[in-house]
Amino acid sequence: MNLSYLTSEAVRQFIENALREDVGDGDHSSLASVPATAAGQARLLIKDTGILAGVELAPTIFHAVDPAGSRYKDRRRSPGEARRHRPYRKGKGAVYFNG
Repeated sequence: MNLSYLTSEAVRQFIENALREDVGDGDHSSLASVPATAAGQARLLIKDTGILAGVELAPTIFHAVDPAGSRYKDRRRSPGEARRHRPYRKGKGAVYFNG
C-alpha cells in the first residue's frame, strides 16, 4: 500500500481542520467555568479485547491541542517499539492522558 500522500504536513493540516470544525472558538461553558491553567487526567479503559483505531495519531493530536503540556502514554508499547496490530485486552487501561 503506497501512502505517499500521507505526509506530516497533510496530517497536521487534517488535525488542524478537524479541531477548527469540532472545537471552533471553544466550548463557552468550559471557557467560563474552568481556569485556563486547570489540568486533568484520563484513562481509556477497554471494554472488550480488540484493535483500537487511531492510537498512533493520538500523541500528535494532543500535542496540537496543548504543545506545552499534554502527556500521552500507550501502555501497550514502550517508546520506539515497532508498531504492531496487537489487541488491547478487555479490562485493561489502553492509553492514559494528562494535561
